Amino acid sequence: GKIEIGKNELQLTLPPKTQKIFENPLDLSKIQESSFDAFVDIKVSVTRNKAGRGGYFQVEIIPNANSDALKDITKDTLFLIDHSTSISPQKLNQFKAATRESLAYLNPADRFNVVAFTSTTHAFADEYQNVNKESLKKADKFVASLWRGGMTDVFGGVAPYVRKSNGDRNRPLNIFLLTDGKSTVNIYEAPTFLRQINALNPGNVSIFPFSAGRQANRQLLDFLGYLNRGGRCHVDELAELQNELVTFISTHSSLIIMDLNYTAEGEVSSEIFPRSLPHLYRNEALKLYGRFNSLNDELILTLNGKDADLNVRDLVFRKKYADCPPAGEELPGIWAGQKILYLISQRNYTDNQELVRQYNAAINALIREYGVYN
Repeated sequence: GKIEIGKNELQLTLPPKTQKIFENPLDLSKIQESSFDAFVDIKVSVTRNKAGRGGYFQVEIIPNANSDALKDITKDTLFLIDHSTSISPQKLNQFKAATRESLAYLNPADRFNVVAFTSTTHAFADEYQNVNKESLKKADKFVASLWRGGMTDVFGGVAPYVRKSNGDRNRPLNIFLLTDGKSTVNIYEAPTFLRQINALNPGNVSIFPFSAGRQANRQLLDFLGYLNRGGRCHVDELAELQNELVTFISTHSSLIIMDLNYTAEGEVSSEIFPRSLPHLYRNEALKLYGRFNSLNDELILTLNGKDADLNVRDLVFRKKYADCPPAGEELPGIWAGQKILYLISQRNYTDNQELVRQYNAAINALIREYGVYN
């Protein structure tokens, strides 16, 4: 380039790599192929202890405008719909309406399928289908035709599709499970159910149970998602379920970093929750909650995951707690709730009674100290 100083010209020669950046400043995906620093903003806020030097922190991992340079990761979506007689007519109507509307928000680059189950399963298609006008129309007709009938086998509805997955370890599969979680045949206790599903998961399956009302088996469904890179998706009012599912599908259409993991240096690593993260979507912020001992300490986080081309992307973040802006007074309670959630998930994953007693003691201690229950 040229820089003019008065009547004189100064010729500026840039190194080849720098020239490339200036020539194409928007092609961020090629600047640092092994990093995703440029594509996310990381914000840390803290709440200090009222007594002592330590406190609590919240980390937000937020995809920014530069993340548009990252390609979408193609994935598969499976809707599993319980239409047994244990599902009320009103609830089944909500399951059907939510699924039918959600079909319109699937990523056109992805594939999908719909399976209805009672004590047996019935699939819309033998294989995952491309998202197009014809397949969506057929799937909509399939869902609309569902009616109540038969006994409920939740394990038999979920397990075969987790085990089989989609045949591609590097292609994520999101399973949206619409059920009350109450089996009437082939009944498993929650710890056994959770252990067996986890054992069947080849590693690329995320489970998102959607439930509503007080009759749902929350002990099973919440932690089925929590332990399988999914999430807890429960609404108290049945009428809210459709909007919840549609919103989730639409905001999780664009996946940019999969198999996201993190590590933290020092003692703080044992006090950060959740312990595992879901995939990173373009329109969603991820949050971590932790506890630290001193404001003078430094938070050091390392994150890594894979992009659409299966390149490993990583990021190292460092910041002193003393340099972070303040968070709200509710943060200690949120952290305690996250730790309780983790402990409950571990308790539900074991039938070792000694471990169960230890988890219960730790949970009760947190409830007493922080006055919360998650």
